[in-house]
Amino acid sequence: MKRKFKKSVIMIFSLVFVLFLSACQNPFLVKATKLYNANFETNCDTKIASYRTNEIESIQELTKTDYIFDGWYTNAAFEGSPVSFPYELTEDTTFYAKWLEKCEIHYKTSYNIAPTVIGKGKKISSEYLPVLSNNDYYFDGWYIEDVRIEPEKYVVNGNITLVERWLEKCEISYKTEQGNAPASVTTGIGKTITFDQLPELTSDGYSFEGWYIGTWSMEINGT
Repeated sequence: MKRKFKKSVIMIFSLVFVLFLSACQNPFLVKATKLYNANFETNCDTKIASYRTNEIESIQELTKTDYIFDGWYTNAAFEGSPVSFPYELTEDTTFYAKWLEKCEIHYKTSYNIAPTVIGKGKKISSEYLPVLSNNDYYFDGWYIEDVRIEPEKYVVNGNITLVERWLEKCEISYKTEQGNAPASVTTGIGKTITFDQLPELTSDGYSFEGWYIGTWSMEINGT
């Protein structure tokens, strides 16, 4: 009798255990526990095992030869923005690792600046541009083969070399009998005066006519 009772207890325990293990297949239990499957497509040699959770604090760092990791996405087409962590799961989710081919930015300057790495297809943001200064010269930007670039618009498609360009400094000063004169600004010889450097002034009872150098008037424009 005792043997049959013991056997029955073992069978009941086993059944409960099986039900517990199969909880991930039971939609009612999934909803109750609010735990979801997190799957990972690493697109590299390192694999990450799936697991159940309701929030992912972070995902281990990955590496891939000749590539730069560019974030985790929740769609295979890498549409939208990469996932930020911690990430709360509301359903079973697969995370896809995005990789970009590695490119190098070299700097041709009078300073000793080591090359930096950037992903192919990325634009050159400020983090890739060292801040340069010189007491006697005005920094006129970065050039590639004698062409001045706008880094935030330039898309990198391979290794590149950025060349610094300097101009002799000169100063734009402002003199006015009405309104508040702007603070003087520094520019480079050969540069065109811009709209921002020729602001319109206001003063009660007066109409602003424009800026002059000697007796020559200057048009305010954005060139």
